[in-house]
Amino acid sequence: MLIIGLASCGKDLVAPSPSLTERLQGVLDDTVGLPDYRKGISVAIVGPGDQVWHGVSGVSDPVTAEAISEDMLFNIGWSVSEMYIAALILHYAADGLLSLDDPISEWLKDFAHIEEDSITVRHLLTHTSGLYDYLLNPNIPTANYYTMNHSTVWDFDRLLDSYLLNPLAVPGSQWYASNTDYLILREIIDVISESARVQSIHDRLLDPLNLTHTFLDHFEDIPAGASIAHGWFWCSDGSDLFDITPDPRTAIATAVPTSIFSTAEELARFTKALLTGVLLDQAEMEALLAFEATGQSDGSEYGLGIFQRSYQGYEYWGKGGWDYGYESQVLYIPDLDICVALLMNYHSWTSHFLYLLLDILLEEYA
Repeated sequence: MLIIGLASCGKDLVAPSPSLTERLQGVLDDTVGLPDYRKGISVAIVGPGDQVWHGVSGVSDPVTAEAISEDMLFNIGWSVSEMYIAALILHYAADGLLSLDDPISEWLKDFAHIEEDSITVRHLLTHTSGLYDYLLNPNIPTANYYTMNHSTVWDFDRLLDSYLLNPLAVPGSQWYASNTDYLILREIIDVISESARVQSIHDRLLDPLNLTHTFLDHFEDIPAGASIAHGWFWCSDGSDLFDITPDPRTAIATAVPTSIFSTAEELARFTKALLTGVLLDQAEMEALLAFEATGQSDGSEYGLGIFQRSYQGYEYWGKGGWDYGYESQVLYIPDLDICVALLMNYHSWTSHFLYLLLDILLEEYA
């Protein structure tokens, strides 16, 4: 594995020492295989000039001894997928197709538990709608991986009519991460695009960056020649892990707001492009990065689909997410112009990996 030309605070490091690459790779190799990290991981670090380091470790399928490779696709998690939805909504705002302060009643029918005239598009993007998270309803079948019908196709109306409960707060009064917010944003996109959401994401977000190995789960085919890392989840008795890859992903992909598969490099490249103004104009960038306190104990702030946090005195913007069998972290450090994307094929504590990698990067470049 090789890093080429990562830079920090104006210092162009064309030929970093081999020890740096060894230390980064060592984090992956030393941690994969421990009791809590027993499958595989793929990491991409994109620095100035979009120069990339890849690191992989572990296995996709231990039965066939298939190792994780740099070009393998992982599910990036529902929460991380929110960045793509937020970016697309901001594109629509720039084109005058909507305003962030429009009430959602312009696109939604009347639903129980939703005051459509009081909730704006901005409330949804910032997770300040106060709406209950329908995916937390214990009666929704997708809450139990072992008993759900994996072939069920869920539609928007059925999800909200059946599983949305009373709101938790007045719109705009507090931050609460609700999947309902981004499910409604998905519906708004479908109405505006006349059900061409997949094409809009490709035309506006993926194709301009030549991201050819990123796709929307269930709604389009796997890219030609792509390989998906096997996802692993706990057996029902908690005794071991099992490979969920043979199970249809239809129910999960249609029940959650957005389900995206990508490589670590393409996730890092998208995130960096989004957060450095490559995909959005100035007005939309200002809206995206208008961070407000979440009230959480970690002191985090939230913009439109993105967190702002700090580590070792450095501010970073990013997101973590999960799906059955997968977990992810992605962040961008503006002072260093470095983006780190981390994907695992097992639902575990990815922030542990992330901070070990950040410790090395900050020691080298800060």
